Amino acid sequence: MTIGGEAPKALALMWSFVTVTWILNLFMPFARIFIEERRPSSADYVCSLSNVFLLLFAVLFHIAAGHGFGQSMPSLKASEASLAVKIGMIGQTFAILGMAIAKTCLGLFLLSILKGTELKWAKRLISTAFCSLLIDSIVTTIIFWVQCRPVTKIFDIRVEGTCDINVTPFAIALGVWCIVVDFLFALMPWFLFHNLVMEARDKIQLCSIMSIGVLAGICGIFRTLAVATGFTANYTLDTVPLIVWSAAEMAITLICYQVMSLCRSWRMVRGRLRKDSTSHHDSANAEGNSIDVHRMDGIPRGDKVARRTYESLRHGCNEGFTQQLTRVWCPDNDTDSTTGILGPDGRELATPVNSRICVKREVMFALLE
Repeated sequence: MTIGGEAPKALALMWSFVTVTWILNLFMPFARIFIEERRPSSADYVCSLSNVFLLLFAVLFHIAAGHGFGQSMPSLKASEASLAVKIGMIGQTFAILGMAIAKTCLGLFLLSILKGTELKWAKRLISTAFCSLLIDSIVTTIIFWVQCRPVTKIFDIRVEGTCDINVTPFAIALGVWCIVVDFLFALMPWFLFHNLVMEARDKIQLCSIMSIGVLAGICGIFRTLAVATGFTANYTLDTVPLIVWSAAEMAITLICYQVMSLCRSWRMVRGRLRKDSTSHHDSANAEGNSIDVHRMDGIPRGDKVARRTYESLRHGCNEGFTQQLTRVWCPDNDTDSTTGILGPDGRELATPVNSRICVKREVMFALLE
């Protein structure tokens, strides 16, 4: 059977979403291994799993379109219509679970940012949000498949049986909770990340990328509205908006995490380029000297982080940061403490602890002019 009706437009949109997310997903392992020089995180694996679910979602509805998805159900043969609905239900199962997995990916990323901080309430809120969403998705999926007895009654109107459960309220509740989680994860960084030890520019960039989740929330609103009208007798045609909005919401959620991860890799590349330039400058200035001398006169008076680090080194202790100080690098009046003070993992909040740093030789640290 030829693909017709609303299916071509729906499939074009779905495959566009799949293409974008998979291109970004293939770049992520490269960035982790060769740029950041570390193994992929748990959030990366969860993101890849959600990408697989999105791909299966698109593949199954492409197959369903060959049996009548996107066309009016009365115009289809009963055998073709039942097969289209059956394949579509399998596809929707991957969409329901994949949606929750995509939100979990963002939740794990936020938890990694807050690791080592005292914001326990925020950690609990984030964990509760994506865990409850996963549970809700599983429950909705089960109800979706057991709403009728026998199960074949759901997708084949020729089969005798009864449908005792109305799945629509459960699907709407899941859609509403997805919207809440989207807006929660999109807006929380603006309130939590102001104490991060990094440049204001990087904070704004991180929060702005997380705000892409607002678009996912908007898609979720349209998807939830489509749920209320999609489960009708004309299932093959009336579910088209539901399918498209589901794919859009899942894809935007994944893109949010993927872009954020790749931007982090780009910041590391940028930092290394600056470091190489500064190292070359230091080698030229320090040639012939027995001790490393870095000028301090270029530090702005308001740069409390750089001055406190210098004073801590002078007195042999560092009471302002949680991590061991391995290097201080402040090139070109750049006080990026993310890479310069706390090292490549400097996105954690700094909380006061008593720790000591032993300096083997006298070193004067300065902000290079």
